[in-house]
Amino acid sequence: MFNFGKGILPLRTLKFNFIKGILGGVKTLSGPFVGASTFTLLQDWLSRFEYWRLVLGSMIILLVILFPQGLVGFARDKFGRLINVRGEDHA
Repeated sequence: MFNFGKGILPLRTLKFNFIKGILGGVKTLSGPFVGASTFTLLQDWLSRFEYWRLVLGSMIILLVILFPQGLVGFARDKFGRLINVRGEDHA
């Protein structure tokens, strides 16, 4: 994106949007919304503490390691077996 000084979108905004999309899940329509909600809730909750950025970054890294397909992908894999919408056999 155009980023000479204060271009169209600041680099910080692009990084946060990328993190929100990865956190929620990239192969889903609702993933970025869930990621943005989770990121915002964590940021609001943790901003009370002195080292909140360190804790937030650590939590994001932990979530990405634990749920490589994103939060929505994890929920779909975990609970998709209970609700078999497409009629597929999940062996």
